[in-house]
Amino acid sequence: NMLTEAQKKSFAKLNSSRQDIPKIDKTGLVTGYCAIPWNSLMIIESGAMFNCHCQGYVTPQSSIGNILKLESIDQFKSWFDNSEVKQGILDLSYKACKADICPSLINNINKGLNVFLKHKEQLNRIRSRTLLLDIDTSCNLKCPTCRPNLLMEKQNPLGEKILEKFNNFVLPAFDQDDEIIIRLSGGGEFLVSSIIRNYV
Repeated sequence: NMLTEAQKKSFAKLNSSRQDIPKIDKTGLVTGYCAIPWNSLMIIESGAMFNCHCQGYVTPQSSIGNILKLESIDQFKSWFDNSEVKQGILDLSYKACKADICPSLINNINKGLNVFLKHKEQLNRIRSRTLLLDIDTSCNLKCPTCRPNLLMEKQNPLGEKILEKFNNFVLPAFDQDDEIIIRLSGGGEFLVSSIIRNYV
């Protein structure tokens, strides 16, 4: 079930940056169950949340929802547990995942290193959670490989609202026995961000 050149070109064409990326059924190409959507959540500066440690590895429309619209812990649990990404992994179609970008998926399809779980029952035993906050792009550098201009957000009211929702509805949603890792990541230097410094 190696990817043919025609399939690779098809994936590359369809997995573009457009918002209307079709979901490609990969049934029969992938072996096993990726655990990342069960142990990872990424929140970007718009408030969009993704069941992945990189929103670029999944289709844009597969966001589980916007944190700014959260009204309860139960609502977050429902979004987190019933995402398109998870459903695609459970039925082995991997429809919401980008087969030309995600390195784990590429390796799996091409029969390289396989880090996926063999049995779906193992997914329910995951007790480690990595929560990634990419909500401020402030940085005191302007490296040409990243951005042409210095970007410093002295005020970030949207980021403050995201953190409030994160504390009220996301963190309490996980079991007290879970290992919670909060990673401050993204396109900026988190120690330059005033809201992230205050949060730390």
